[in-house]
Amino acid sequence: MTKSFFEQYEKYILFVVILFAIGIRLPYLNCPIQVDEGAYTYMAHFWLKGESLYKTRFFNVLPGLPFLYVIILKFFGESPVAIRVFISFYNALTLVFLYFAAKKLFGIKEAVITASIYAYLSWLPHIRGISGKELFMLLPCVVALYFFLCYDPKKQYHLFLCGVFSALAIFIRQSALPLVGHFALFSFLQTPKKPLKAVVIYLLGVGIPFVFILTYGYFTMGKERFLYQVFTYRIDTNSIFVGPVLYHILRCLYSLGVSGVVFLILAVIVANFYLPSKLPQKMFLFSYFLFSFLGAIIGGNWFFHYYLQLIPIFSLWLGWGTVAIMEKTTLKIKAIYVGLLIIPFIFYLLAVAYTKDHCLGPEEGNAVNKKVVSYITHHTTPEETIYGLFYHNPSIYFLAKRKAGAPYLFRDELLFVPKRLEEIEKYIKDKKIDHLITYDLDYTLSIVRMHCEYDKNNTMNFVKRCFMPNFTPFCQDYPLQITLVRNIFKAIPQQYVKSKILAFPKFKVIIWNRRE
Repeated sequence: MTKSFFEQYEKYILFVVILFAIGIRLPYLNCPIQVDEGAYTYMAHFWLKGESLYKTRFFNVLPGLPFLYVIILKFFGESPVAIRVFISFYNALTLVFLYFAAKKLFGIKEAVITASIYAYLSWLPHIRGISGKELFMLLPCVVALYFFLCYDPKKQYHLFLCGVFSALAIFIRQSALPLVGHFALFSFLQTPKKPLKAVVIYLLGVGIPFVFILTYGYFTMGKERFLYQVFTYRIDTNSIFVGPVLYHILRCLYSLGVSGVVFLILAVIVANFYLPSKLPQKMFLFSYFLFSFLGAIIGGNWFFHYYLQLIPIFSLWLGWGTVAIMEKTTLKIKAIYVGLLIIPFIFYLLAVAYTKDHCLGPEEGNAVNKKVVSYITHHTTPEETIYGLFYHNPSIYFLAKRKAGAPYLFRDELLFVPKRLEEIEKYIKDKKIDHLITYDLDYTLSIVRMHCEYDKNNTMNFVKRCFMPNFTPFCQDYPLQITLVRNIFKAIPQQYVKSKILAFPKFKVIIWNRRE
């Protein structure tokens, strides 16, 4: 039998797709460290210096992400370029495993298109394809998928390996946890004899690595604190189970639309009309999508980058669907389908035109960060601590190579639990922080209101707030936060003296030195 073009040149085609996946990320090389990355690189830097991971900051996930950044910093270097290069090759490895998974599910032609679509979608800056975080989670997720597709009831070690890599994905991001349900379900369904045994083998693969990670957490922080930070805090304070139901419904619509993910869902729906009637494959893909979607939304914040974990399943489904559409449909349907795939990229171009930043950095700007880091580096010593109260980017600690004087690096961690603002006030009164970094009071209060404030008795006001980027109605006992922030700003001048005021168009950044 004559081999097809894809079969003859499979290795070369895959190599070209890998080059595309790496090359498309070249514009990111000059992008500064993103907000979440700042916290992980900070933890990794001081972990390498012997600082206990969970004592560096309030850290409410398992230690997979900072461990990956430890690898980057130790073997690739501490520059943003080194981080971007590592991510490019790491993501290319994910693409390779997804290619072979698609090849097992469909065929070589579909696998090539799946890999190409993945390279494009995983790059999209709207869903933070620029940085690690969810992107790092995808490799073990896809490896787990590949081993599951290799599974033969006569050789069940593939199920165990699928479980191990499922656990590794969870160590990086707990939002990978729902996929355990997907693989357990299909371990049962695809094992004619002794299906429960197959499920147990898979769950053993998941469970054994967890013994080690839970042991680490227990001996690092103790059982109660570890369970609170890693599990209870997310569920009770900041998740889909907290806050008004209407918020979650509206925020879902907002995030799906503005991120462009809704157009990928529409593309899948269009493609599904022309796919072969292979029910088992469709059931498998649909289940994988549902469990991935649950993982993406369970955090409750509806951040766009949470949808990055849907990219492998979108790529598989669209890779399969693209072949069907290109072979079976009219020019009009093809144009609609391709248009749906391109719209997220158009959204990105519009965002770049608006922000004038192809990296889509924080609204407050990386120029602010550079000036603050430069001043801190030149006017403090490495042994001194700094703390940015409501500061937008925790990368200041990593870039300045200074330890944080308080454990709460993100605004949400302070606003959602008011007693933490009381802790900060005590830190300030006791002069435990050497150098404070704040905005002016008015701008700080505007941050609090932007995140927390809404009229509970005015439905239209609430709906309007739900369609604003930074609104998160999880602030306990609001407006207590306003009072506590005012108290902090009254306490600061008593123990600290202004060292530098950096003026920017919308706000001032004030750097305070502890009074001797």
